[in-house]
Amino acid sequence: MVPLGIIYTLVTTVLQSVRMMKRLTILEGLKSFIISLLVIGFVLIGLGITGVVYGYVLATLLSSTIGLLIYFKLHRQLGDTLPSLQEVLQLIGDQLLLNIELTNYKSPSDGLVYEIEKLINEHGLRDNILFSSFYPSNLKLAQKLMPDIPCGLLTFPRILGKISMKLSNPRSYQALHPNIADVSEQLVSKVHSQGKRIHVWTVNKETEMDKMLKLGVDGIFTDDPQKLRSLLEISG
Repeated sequence: MVPLGIIYTLVTTVLQSVRMMKRLTILEGLKSFIISLLVIGFVLIGLGITGVVYGYVLATLLSSTIGLLIYFKLHRQLGDTLPSLQEVLQLIGDQLLLNIELTNYKSPSDGLVYEIEKLINEHGLRDNILFSSFYPSNLKLAQKLMPDIPCGLLTFPRILGKISMKLSNPRSYQALHPNIADVSEQLVSKVHSQGKRIHVWTVNKETEMDKMLKLGVDGIFTDDPQKLRSLLEISG
């Protein structure tokens, strides 16, 4: 059994490695770690700990500390920030059709639509964009500013979604984006009869994807695009 002193040394070494990330580069941190590793190795031998236990202790220390060093260094450099819309447009704007949800639900008069219009014009991507929003007013403004870009009305599940469909002006959107709970053969047929598309959110299970495709929806929002792509390839 490994002595408590060795366990304490392992824990404190890992914690020290984490603290080192505040002031050392990865290379400097690894150099300091290797020195610590050699010292601990000699201590283990001095205590008569060799063989499998010796290898296990050093391997555990090595893997955990290097992992922490790299993780915390990258975390400090990159942080937890999501890419901005500007960065997304620069990276893949000309490669994919992008659905941009107008999400200023807490501040609908904040000028978000105007700012997005500037970005789209700056990158010349008017043919690659689809707007969506739960707020019909957002879509109405987007249509006024950019009439050539299609809009999709997002609707909440169940009764709220039905109310939204009833109250919204059909001319303010070209696609309906209902929750999967509300999608039926009748709804798909009705939307298509109005000359609109229907894109369903959020469909993650393969059985649900298959059902939506058989109902004839035009698009699917999913957190698992690879699964959907595989299903589409199989179904032809």
